[in-house]
Amino acid sequence: MRQYLDTVGLGTDGKACRVLVSYLKGDALIWWRSFSSGKRNIFDQLALDELVDALEEQFRDIDRDLKLRDKLLKLHQTGSVQQFVTQFKQLQLELGQQAFGDELALHVFV
Repeated sequence: MRQYLDTVGLGTDGKACRVLVSYLKGDALIWWRSFSSGKRNIFDQLALDELVDALEEQFRDIDRDLKLRDKLLKLHQTGSVQQFVTQFKQLQLELGQQAFGDELALHVFV
């Protein structure tokens, strides 16, 4: 969604937030209605980063990093080296550099 908003040049202000909110449905839409209830001119006060952070906080998988680390520890080469490196780098990006660490990388590659 961020990439789309950047591509169409909506910036990071209320206009971008309006577009993002227009795509919400189900539980996310119910959350938005509760989040924005009683707040006048919320789009004038809300930056895109704040909205995205609030959505991520509400809906992220609390065990996400643990699951990704487990997946990384179970990773082994079954195909080409290129496939293995691609899978490794994808998990590394998903985990982020803070959670990744050199020891974990060495353990997976050795």
